[in-house]
Amino acid sequence: MLFKTSDNVKINYELTGKGKPIVLVNGFGAYQEIWSAQVPFLNKLGYQVLTYDHRNMGKSQRTEKGHTIERLTQDLNELTSFLKIKQAAGPGGSTTRSRGVFKLFFGGTFNGRFYHLLFNEK
Repeated sequence: MLFKTSDNVKINYELTGKGKPIVLVNGFGAYQEIWSAQVPFLNKLGYQVLTYDHRNMGKSQRTEKGHTIERLTQDLNELTSFLKIKQAAGPGGSTTRSRGVFKLFFGGTFNGRFYHLLFNEK
C-alpha cells in the first residue's frame, strides 16, 4: 500500500495481523522484504506488524528531498499516525539509519510512541 507524506512522497508499507503493533524499521539500503520470515511468525503470536520502505528505498518513491534521519523519523511518525498506531514495539538493525530513526522517535520529538525497543549488533 502507499501512503503520502506531508512533503508528498509516497511511502510503501504493509500492515498485517491484529494485536499489539510492532514496527519493523529497515537499515540503510534494505527493503521491507528483509522481514518476510519474521512477519508471519509475529502475526501468529498475535501481533500487528508494520513494515515499510524508507523514501528512496524498495517500492517507495524516489526523491531528491528529505535525505535526513529527522525526515525519515517524521515519515514514520506520519505513517503511524495515519494508521492510528499510538504505541508500538520496534526491533531495528544496527545501522545508523534504523538506530537514528528509533532514537529520535523514542527519546526525542515523538517520545512515548514506542513501548519497547530492541537493537541487534552484527
